[in-house]
Amino acid sequence: EETLARQEHLMRAVLAASTDAIFVKDRQGRYTLFNDGAARMVGRPGAAVLGQTDEEIFGPEVARELALFDRAVIDGGRVITREETLVIPGGETWSVWTTKGPLLAPDGQPLGLFGISRDLSERKRAEAALQESEQRLRLALDAAHAGIWEWTLATNQNYWSDEMWRLYGLEPGSQVPT
Repeated sequence: EETLARQEHLMRAVLAASTDAIFVKDRQGRYTLFNDGAARMVGRPGAAVLGQTDEEIFGPEVARELALFDRAVIDGGRVITREETLVIPGGETWSVWTTKGPLLAPDGQPLGLFGISRDLSERKRAEAALQESEQRLRLALDAAHAGIWEWTLATNQNYWSDEMWRLYGLEPGSQVPT
């Protein structure tokens, strides 16, 4: 009994401290566990979400997509991981990397599913900003008719921009002069 109480205490501490969304749904898609990380994503206290469905939290369009994912997990009886986009009522969008798996009764019958979602939104914004910056650099180099090259010593690989090939009068991908 003491070991069980200690394990429950540890589990509650992990759920409370995790920045990832951790949740459990029953077979009808109602949330039966919703940690603080999940509550931050949807902007509601976790206790207010318990017993609700995805449609009540995210709206019908997002709920339909999540239901398909949930059904694949439960019917397939396997853990599935994928990237998802969640739109919270009010318009906030979250990009998340979600792992879901079936929860089974001792007799093997599905009880529902568990899920863990990691917020990728900041990383996605940084990637988009980097792509935008790279595009601006390409436009500036093209406008300046400047060629660039790079040689990676460790791999002995060369990279030449399109303008570099043109400046040397070579076809892109041909043998690089040494």
